[in-house]
Amino acid sequence: MKIELFNTGPLQVNTYLVYDGNVGLVVDPGGVSSQLESRIDELKLDMRYILLTHAHGDHIGGVAWLKDLFPNLEIIAGVHEEKVLTDPRLNMSDQVFRTPITVQADRLVKEGDEILLRDAKFNVIETPGHTCGGICFYCEREGVLFSGDTLFYLSIGRTDFGTGDYNTLISSVQNKLYLLPDSVVVYPGHMQSTTIGNEKRYNPFVHI
Repeated sequence: MKIELFNTGPLQVNTYLVYDGNVGLVVDPGGVSSQLESRIDELKLDMRYILLTHAHGDHIGGVAWLKDLFPNLEIIAGVHEEKVLTDPRLNMSDQVFRTPITVQADRLVKEGDEILLRDAKFNVIETPGHTCGGICFYCEREGVLFSGDTLFYLSIGRTDFGTGDYNTLISSVQNKLYLLPDSVVVYPGHMQSTTIGNEKRYNPFVHI
């Protein structure tokens, strides 16, 4: 499985193109990206999914654009995130893009659900706190986690927006993400990648 990073949208969110063989998905498309489009065309990928870790405007701004390019894409988000997806006030899209954005998910997933990308399997981990319905996507086979804005390199996501809650976020990291193997590589929504082990040892916000 291959993972490529593209910074998209006004806030330059980390958008990931993930592919196994010729089958691909995109995690958190924050805006229109000609580089991402060109890369998908270059690789001749059969695009299957848009995975949304949460519904803030900087992570969903490119959903409609991608769906227009690849109409068969399945939009996947957390089951408890639907109200944020469909409410521009809660997803703050009017602040990020100066225009309201709503997204209708094709599939709402919960803890333990699986998404298959050819031979790669992603497990859904519910990690509320940054938003009420935030989720992470974990591929055990590859040892990778897409953490959205739940866990960053030596940091965590903000909890002072809409449906955020600090104590809930800390619990999500301690009781869900820190249970993963130390070697798991974390691909966050902002900043550089890290590992679970590095965050357990050095993250100043969330301790064991």
